[in-house]
Amino acid sequence: MGRYFIFFKLVSLLLLIYLGSCRSIDRIFVGKPLGDYTEVELVEEIIKNEIQFNTLFFRRLLANIDHGGQERSVRANMYIKKDQEIVISVIPFMGIEAVRIKFDKLSVQIIDRINREYSVATYQQLSNRFNVPLSYDILERILTNRMFEFPSNQISNIKRYRGDVYDDFYSLKSHEDRTYARMLDTNSYNTYQRLDILPDIYRVLSSFIDQPGNNTSLHVGYADFRSFNGKDIFPYSIRIVGNMGSNSAKLELNLNQVEMNTDASIGFSIPTNYERVNF
Repeated sequence: MGRYFIFFKLVSLLLLIYLGSCRSIDRIFVGKPLGDYTEVELVEEIIKNEIQFNTLFFRRLLANIDHGGQERSVRANMYIKKDQEIVISVIPFMGIEAVRIKFDKLSVQIIDRINREYSVATYQQLSNRFNVPLSYDILERILTNRMFEFPSNQISNIKRYRGDVYDDFYSLKSHEDRTYARMLDTNSYNTYQRLDILPDIYRVLSSFIDQPGNNTSLHVGYADFRSFNGKDIFPYSIRIVGNMGSNSAKLELNLNQVEMNTDASIGFSIPTNYERVNF
């Protein structure tokens, strides 16, 4: 089973199983690309325009999940403390929490309030089980519309990507088009990544990862960019699609309200009377 498909599948399954007033920008594309950036300059411009935050709180987001023909929508709150933790409270009905999930630098923890159980696993344990290098850093970057490099997340590597300019966006590619075409023809096990970047705001529009030899791919797309506090811009729609052969899994997060650097948070404490079960 493909590494990237499983990475996405793990995140979507956690949601599936355990589960204000804003001014919209008129168009996603707020300008035309300039042709005079080098790849290094473009990457530095993207980094400079990333959202600067200590905490983010997504209130009552709607998660639409489609996996193996099973479709489900759930409400959730999500709290992100930069470089430390992501906590998700899943509220499927009547405002009653069913599940709480915590990602931090060391582990993934799940509290199942319905069955009064909890589970804990390190990223190394999950990597061994699913045969994929799992990373908190990449997950946080995906959820906060920041640039990432898979699987090592070495941003300096992106400065060596090839840059192209299209009508409405920039593109950074790990391989030239003709090299990628050969990868597809030969079912190469090398990894191809493409990042599309919006001009003027220099934010990630999409990230595409492909490993032809495993017939797997992962696409992360962002839309509905809005100004949520008069100056900061964030995509209110995040769509993740993983493909492995004829199988496909989709996760779409539609945000309702984004709060930055407020007192809003979600704590995480495992009740002492809950039973620990295998992840």
